[in-house]
Amino acid sequence: ALLMNSLGQSQWRARLAIALLSERVKPQSFFGPYLRNLPFEFWGVPVFYSAPELRLMQDPSLVESTRDRCRFLAEFAERVLAPLHRTERDPFSGIAADVNAFGWGFASAASRALRHVEVDGSVTN
Repeated sequence: ALLMNSLGQSQWRARLAIALLSERVKPQSFFGPYLRNLPFEFWGVPVFYSAPELRLMQDPSLVESTRDRCRFLAEFAERVLAPLHRTERDPFSGIAADVNAFGWGFASAASRALRHVEVDGSVTN
């Protein structure tokens, strides 16, 4: 909970990614059947594109937002998740949560979670 709360409300995909990863390592998770039905890999999701594939994208704003997202995933995994590994605060039961695992959780959350946005553009919790 502390790790998820360290992220702002606007980082809802990252917060859900952490929750998914935390539940995925629990052998008796209530969410186990749901987690087993999530894709093992996310083909076609830009954060998993290789550098040559990313260069083929023709929309400069999409390329920039993908690079920003990749940078966030890599930095968060390195600065926040890696130091927690095998400590008393490790939410992943000693299993390393690297950038690829975090990316999987992020892609899972992004592809299946919806937010309710009010007419004025604000997000309702």
